[in-house]
Amino acid sequence: MSARGDWLVYSKGSKSAATSSEVSDAIGSWLARHEVAELALEPLDGYYAIHINDDPKPVPGVFLPASLLQDPEAVNDILEAAYSIWERELAAQ
Repeated sequence: MSARGDWLVYSKGSKSAATSSEVSDAIGSWLARHEVAELALEPLDGYYAIHINDDPKPVPGVFLPASLLQDPEAVNDILEAAYSIWERELAAQ
């Protein structure tokens, strides 16, 4: 993990002290499965906005509640939803 202020940034092979090893592993698997180079979580008052592949704009309408940051299944489900929307946004450009 690297930091952008208080953002959580993950890339292939990175681990984070901010999340459990199970969540870091789930994020790493998600990155590999979708061939995503980087995932950045921007803190927003109890939630995280999701940025994929260094996109300055977060995925619209999908937020990761900070309370779920230690639940690998919930994190994976939310990232799957975010990726689906992100892909549609890319296709529409």
